[in-house]
Amino acid sequence: MDYKEAEMVVTCSHMRAVHIFTDSINAKYPMMAYPCYSWQDFMKGYCLSCFNNRCQQLGYDADLFPAKGIFYLTTMDSPPFQSSYYLIAVKILQKSKNAYGKIAVALQGSLRDLPLTSITQHNQVIRPGDIITSLTSAAGNLGNIMSVEVVYTKVDGILYSWMYSDHVSISMALIYQGYGTAIEKFCPSPNTSKNGRYKNDGTC
Repeated sequence: MDYKEAEMVVTCSHMRAVHIFTDSINAKYPMMAYPCYSWQDFMKGYCLSCFNNRCQQLGYDADLFPAKGIFYLTTMDSPPFQSSYYLIAVKILQKSKNAYGKIAVALQGSLRDLPLTSITQHNQVIRPGDIITSLTSAAGNLGNIMSVEVVYTKVDGILYSWMYSDHVSISMALIYQGYGTAIEKFCPSPNTSKNGRYKNDGTC
């Protein structure tokens, strides 16, 4: 990287701060940063709580919040930069069989939708009773979560693929909303995702 390229990177980084500050003025919901021990813990969804005023608001009204320490948040790649956090947990039915592959989840909200997002970082063995969790960000608040869609994709072509089930059975999906600290629980019906899609349109 030469001098001009380095200068451009620094300039863009500083200008992003200006844009985010502007977004904080126009945002419908406050841009919150969460206290956490590490970035890894934050991305695992361990820190989505503002209990006892522990969080810090970003931007225009930051001086109104007395919290101190190390805080974490994510922003989107393009305007609007504000992101909303959703901790997604999918519980595998205890009586199901071992499966091998990936699981992705999509959310339908009253304001906007979250497209299919992988909640497994790579292909993995999915065992009965497993709880698969992932923290994901959306461009703005989704509103009330109306339905959940789960996609299981089995990995074929591996040496022992015959040992693994073609489908996974899901007992429930939990959605934890960072801003409202609300939990939505969905129980799919039917509760079997056969290497494809189902959509649950009602909470348990």
